[in-house]
Amino acid sequence: MRQLLFCFLLLPLLSTCQTPAPDPDYVKHHYDKTEAMIPMRDGKRLFTAIYTPKDHSQPWPFLMERSPYSSGPYGDTLYKRGLGPSGRLMRGGYIFVYQDVRGRYMSEGDFEEMTPAKDHKKDSKETDESTDTWDTIDWLLKNVAGNNGRVGLYGISYPGFYASASLPDAHPAIKAVSPQAPVTDEFIGDDANHNGAFFLLDNFDFDNYFDIPRPAPVKNYSGNLFHAEIRDAYDFFLKLGSIKNSNKPEYFNNNGKIWNEYLGNSTYDEYWRSRNIRTHLKDIRPAVLVVGGWFDAEDMFGALRTYEAIEKQSTPNDNHLIMGPWTHGAWAGVTGRNSDHWISSRTSTSVIMRLSRISSTTT
Repeated sequence: MRQLLFCFLLLPLLSTCQTPAPDPDYVKHHYDKTEAMIPMRDGKRLFTAIYTPKDHSQPWPFLMERSPYSSGPYGDTLYKRGLGPSGRLMRGGYIFVYQDVRGRYMSEGDFEEMTPAKDHKKDSKETDESTDTWDTIDWLLKNVAGNNGRVGLYGISYPGFYASASLPDAHPAIKAVSPQAPVTDEFIGDDANHNGAFFLLDNFDFDNYFDIPRPAPVKNYSGNLFHAEIRDAYDFFLKLGSIKNSNKPEYFNNNGKIWNEYLGNSTYDEYWRSRNIRTHLKDIRPAVLVVGGWFDAEDMFGALRTYEAIEKQSTPNDNHLIMGPWTHGAWAGVTGRNSDHWISSRTSTSVIMRLSRISSTTT
């Protein structure tokens, strides 16, 4: 099987033909869209958009992305311009599923930064991202007509974390998962801290818009927590002084929940340890394709260490790694300075469901 698998991984790299761009209404012409509030085991419901091929000639696998960054546009009559991580997959025959994770956008519940995985649940209603994924898939298999019972998940950056978080105690329908530039351990090497050093500039900007309070489900978050004119970042942060000044009234003003959690946990304490998904990547059954970039200033650590953790903690495994000359998530783009860049960036995201289809023949 492995020899066949790598043949499928390498075949796209031999092609230099760019897929023609779809017409603006391609998705609407070829897919039916439905929206659902899928119940979780604790009673909370997660907003989910489902795009099913109009072609009913055969059953199709699911390809799902769970994200804190919106599954919009919202409304049964409003369609995305494109589906999946590439045009090739959009034409490949999949039921595409997009879900707002717990506590974000139109999903119910409370959002938690890098939801800690729980290997041992206190009761049948306790949740984490693995259970939310499990409950979602179980609902999809029973309620979406024309599926073939197989599921693949993918995501880049924060959605990459949710892809990784589906792996512990994975639903048996999951055949392939592709965490790409996945946030993995926010203190040791990803995003919030790099080797324990607070990534001030990046966090200051990101949490300004991401950390907006959401008392109820919303289709769009309004603005930022504050407005700051930063024309010279070095000069701005030099004048800001101590990091406690970031909570002055003109900045976070103690309104940033995640920001305050960051500032309140300056050592590798239980807050950070509980959010390290790597220690939970044991006995992984689905095929895994980890993707990362050597020039990723945010989550190169996550890609390398996710692959490493599965290699060390899951034997045997079907675990694979692609690293290339990319910045954060750049392989998902369709433009580049030369054809070699375009070929490599395009194909690394196109390969995930090849893993799924190959794996499904042996499970």
